[in-house]
Amino acid sequence: IPVNTAKHGFGLPSALNYGISQMKSDVILKVDTDDLNDPRRIERTLQAFTKNKDLVLFGGQVQEWDDHFILCIGQRKVPLSKYDIVKFAAKRNPYNGPTVAFKRQEVLALGGFPDVGANEDYALWAELIMTQGDCVNDPEDLVYMRGGKDLVSRRSTRRYRRGEVEALKAIKASGIWSYRQFLLHYVMKQCIRRFPLGWNRYIYKKLRQTIHATPPPIYAEAQLAWNEAKLLS
Repeated sequence: IPVNTAKHGFGLPSALNYGISQMKSDVILKVDTDDLNDPRRIERTLQAFTKNKDLVLFGGQVQEWDDHFILCIGQRKVPLSKYDIVKFAAKRNPYNGPTVAFKRQEVLALGGFPDVGANEDYALWAELIMTQGDCVNDPEDLVYMRGGKDLVSRRSTRRYRRGEVEALKAIKASGIWSYRQFLLHYVMKQCIRRFPLGWNRYIYKKLRQTIHATPPPIYAEAQLAWNEAKLLS
């Protein structure tokens, strides 16, 4: 989907929805190409959907690393049961986007990812959580994601602020927030996005649970495969 044909020049929701419409599988995994997935992710996802026929949305925990997987920035823990997920959603996104898998037909029935300029995944998760289906998170780390300074910088632009307001309105429309909760998110996030980057990085760091970890074994395997590919090219 050409970016310049999408609303506000942001074509990701349209591209995602086109991809979903072309797929045939019952369950779709969201995969970010710059992250590393734990080898158990697909197995645990399959087990969850096989065990629970009412499951529509599944995710897990993440470790956040720097670009070269040298420093572990922290771990983002999210709640496990639907009851706790709904409570957590009043304050923050209850899913780690790179770990998510969802039922294709249920997402298509909702119209796919909302056409907003940012946080389209959070807006969709809110709609799915408010359906009759079940929503859970796995207690295990399913993805080792790249984050850090660049991630904070991308969320401190004028375009991101506009897109985030659209997403907040979509989340409110899902019914998961009260009007008071919507206003709180709106005021708080519009202020925080205008803070100096150093302040934002400090706040972002505090939202992560600090852990001491060694680079995941899969990183060494990925690095070896990448080096071999370069030699063959």
